[in-house]
This record gives sequence, C-alpha cells and structure tokens, in this order.
Amino acid sequence: MFKSKASLVKVLAVLSAGLLNNSPVAAQGPGDLVVAPVRVVFDGRDRVAEVTLVSRASRARTYRVDFQNRRMTDDGKFVPIEQAGPGDLFAEKLVRYAPRRVDLGPGESQTIRLLLRKPSGLAEGEYRSHLHFAAVPDDAGAASVERTATDASGLSIKLTPIYGLTIPVIVRHGNPVASPGLSNARLEPWNGLKTLTIDLMRTGSRSIYGDITVKSARSGQKLTELRGIAVYVPNDRRHVRLAIEPDLADRLKSEPFVVSFSERDAAKGSEVSVTFDPLG
Repeated sequence: MFKSKASLVKVLAVLSAGLLNNSPVAAQGPGDLVVAPVRVVFDGRDRVAEVTLVSRASRARTYRVDFQNRRMTDDGKFVPIEQAGPGDLFAEKLVRYAPRRVDLGPGESQTIRLLLRKPSGLAEGEYRSHLHFAAVPDDAGAASVERTATDASGLSIKLTPIYGLTIPVIVRHGNPVASPGLSNARLEPWNGLKTLTIDLMRTGSRSIYGDITVKSARSGQKLTELRGIAVYVPNDRRHVRLAIEPDLADRLKSEPFVVSFSERDAAKGSEVSVTFDPLG
C-alpha cells in the first residue's frame, strides 16, 4: 500500500489524466480495477519494475495475480497458448513478482513488484508473457455477478464470470532489433463504421510499439490517429483499423494521404511514413 494519502492522490491523478487523454498510461478492466503502466519492458540493465493497482470498486475485492502466455492474432486480439510455437519466447520464468494476491477496498491501491533474473546462457531475443489480474468471486458479490441456468435434468447451475485484464511483460536480452513498415491502406466498413485499415508490418527480432497518424498529403492536416499500437514477436504484421468520420472518408477516396508510424521506445525508436494515393 502507499504509505501516505498524498502518494495515493498523486497516483490517482496520473491515472485519471491518462484515461481522460486516451493515453495508454493506465488500463481499466470490467471489474473497476485500474492498472498502470499498461506495459512493462525490461531492457538493457533494467532489473526491477513496479505495477500499481487502484480499485474503483464500491466494495472490497480480492484480485489474483498470475502469468499467462498469449499470442497476438493479425487483427490484434490475444489468444491463450499452452506451448511455445515457432518464434515464441516466454518471460514467465525470468520474472518474479509479489504479491500474488491483493485485497483492495474502495479507493485503495497496491504495488506489484517485479524482479528480473536472467539465467546464464540465455539466448538473445525478446521474451514476453502477460501479467493477469483477475477478480476472485466471493459470496458478497454473488448477487451482482452470478447468473442462474438450468440444464436438461432441471439442475440449477450458477455461472460466475471472473473479471480481469492483462498487461504484457517484455524482457529484451542482447540486442534484438526491429523495423516497422506500412502497406495496403484501404477504406473498409466495419461494424457499421467507416474505417481506414492499414497493415502495420514488423521485421526483426523484437516487437514494435508506437502511434499511427494519418495526415493530408496536400495540407498536412491531421485526419486521424491511433495511439499505443503493437506488433509482437513472432507476428510480422497487424491489421490496424482507424475510425474515420464520414466526411474524412470521402476525402481519403479522392486525395493522397500520408500514414506515419512512430515508435515510442526512446532507445530504439524509429519512424516510417508512406504516402497513399487512392487515385493511383
């Protein structure tokens, strides 16, 4: 816990600012749990990191903390995996953390401390696992989170959803490198919205993480942007969708536009820009 009320107020102010500005400073799960930061990267001589949990629930809750291994799909979703496939390197055995169970009352906070321990002979590359925070069901919350179903035999079954969220924990060992690329920009309808879909490409031995901006090639006016986009190893691309206002979508059909991707990693940051002309 934070030792002073002033410390907690300061953290809450930072988290709130991140949420209001749509910045990936903090993530909020469906169980009223706020987590910051949303990514942990051990790079170079980094050995220690902290993740802060803040409860916005109206009652006391208990959260379980564990590691999960997940693979990103081409459209940015994550699916759990049990065994490593080609190119998968997991960080769960390299990072110790505590505590593994957290009790939080309304407005309370807790710091999870992470410690990196690399074994000798570790192969160069980028290792990733996801730290998972899940609300533990209890009797007090049964009325609000449980549903009752009845099977063919008439037996009543209670189904209790377990709310949670995950953040990536990344360990970079040696000097893994990567380069971003952009291709195949196209206007597509999606779930009733007009969207600009772009393939964000990745080559090399580490993931990329940054922001995409779309500007008019003629005036330089910013048309739309999407912040905090990643392509994780071993994926070589991700289909990124940016919501487009109807009038801007019409403009993108008839005039050239520039798509830029800028990495946030200060030590390895790079930028790529591509001009797309819908009229050829």
